[in-house]
Amino acid sequence: MTTLHSNVLVIDSCPEIQSRIVEDAQRRECSIITPPDPSAARATIDLAAPDLAITDRLLPEGLGRALPKAQHRLLGDLAERPEGRPADYRVSLGSDLSDVPRVVSWLLRTTAGTLPEIQRLHMRGALHELLLNAVEHGTLELGFQMKQRALAEGRYEAVLRRRVAESRFKDRRITIQVYDEKEVKRLTYCIIDEGKGFMWRRFLTRSPDAGRTAALSGRGIFLARSFFPSLTYNDRGNEVTITVPFA
Repeated sequence: MTTLHSNVLVIDSCPEIQSRIVEDAQRRECSIITPPDPSAARATIDLAAPDLAITDRLLPEGLGRALPKAQHRLLGDLAERPEGRPADYRVSLGSDLSDVPRVVSWLLRTTAGTLPEIQRLHMRGALHELLLNAVEHGTLELGFQMKQRALAEGRYEAVLRRRVAESRFKDRRITIQVYDEKEVKRLTYCIIDEGKGFMWRRFLTRSPDAGRTAALSGRGIFLARSFFPSLTYNDRGNEVTITVPFA
């Protein structure tokens, strides 16, 4: 069994939900931290420094939203409906590209587990590409030309390590918010990075028959939009949204 995180903090106002989360984490061979009550959670998170925090977004005094912000690696908060699919879910990650595949797997398992397999396959490809873009081009501001040059010279990993260590990049976060909009039967995924953004309009209007270099630049966006034509960016270009219909 693969262990995703060694130390997991779980705090939920519903004992039954907390028990289910704890059981799942224990099956993954994680060390579980369960504060006795929400008021103790803030002190616990500072002392224990867990790798992952799973919290109820509806905890009193705004703790469900505040606690995850104290984390430094992979973290999430969750409000779960009785039928099992979350109504609102948030996870954030830093600049480690190795976290992207497991974040995507976690998102699919947690938010889209009841969807058809082909739809989840499309979501995996789209979310993976959009998160890679958010880390490389958003968080680390690694431009296309710079990336291609580093790859050609075999320096890509070294360039990543150097930029991750820079003070202006190392504390940046990427936030993924998921909204289960049952009234209109759709899931909405919003990925927000803390970078400068980019000129995204030219990628959404590009023809599939563009030249080779142009086709490589923006390939992830083209792939994601081919699966989800609803893909949109905010004006700045540091926030991308896709919507996924469900029956």
